[in-house]
Amino acid sequence: MSRYHGPIVFLIVFALLGGLIYVAEKTKAPALVPTEPLPGAILIAQKSKVPFSESLKSAMPKVPAKASAGFDMPQILIDQVVQRLSERRNDWAVFEKQVRSQVANLAYADLMALAGKALNSESAIRERDVAVYLLSLAGMPAHNALFEVVKTPSKHTTHVRGKSLQQTEEDTVKMRALVALDQLAAMNPNQLYKTMNLIRKSKSSSQIKASAMASLVGISKGTPGKLTMNLNQTVASAEAQ
Repeated sequence: MSRYHGPIVFLIVFALLGGLIYVAEKTKAPALVPTEPLPGAILIAQKSKVPFSESLKSAMPKVPAKASAGFDMPQILIDQVVQRLSERRNDWAVFEKQVRSQVANLAYADLMALAGKALNSESAIRERDVAVYLLSLAGMPAHNALFEVVKTPSKHTTHVRGKSLQQTEEDTVKMRALVALDQLAAMNPNQLYKTMNLIRKSKSSSQIKASAMASLVGISKGTPGKLTMNLNQTVASAEAQ
């Protein structure tokens, strides 16, 4: 009996240890493995990195067939400015500061929506002017939207004896958008040089292309912002006319 006692005890102890190790392996917490970021996190990280449009092709985002329900913030801002203009108050500078802070919170899609409203020939000219005015307050984030307004071909028909009212409105809206782009050259001259060069080579009107050339000359000489239309007073001054 004593002859086999040692090996038997050893086998029992070995079996017990093996069982404990097996149970421990099955019940311990899983190891932490690095995971890929969630798709939502990727979108959030990339939201603020909108590339500049460097093509004469439309940069308008594709809108789903069924738009999501919600407030049309660009239109709300347009209505707000139009309403203030109708009141003929003399505190425009204070009001503009408030509007500028609201525009600063607009998403890229909202800025492009403003471009769409500026290009909508069925809208009142004042609303179209105000849409460009709001874009001019947004700074560099509105680059693509302003470029969209300038580069989109006009849909008007030129009368033999002169310009139609619709053509005149189109030219005015596009020129104001071009001036707003010219003002951005002080912030990013390299980018705006590319933009103005594209406009100069586009199928825009001779007036637009000549103004883009004037902007190019100013940028190349280190004195951007040569176009003189004062966008901050464009809408307000229309009331006095």
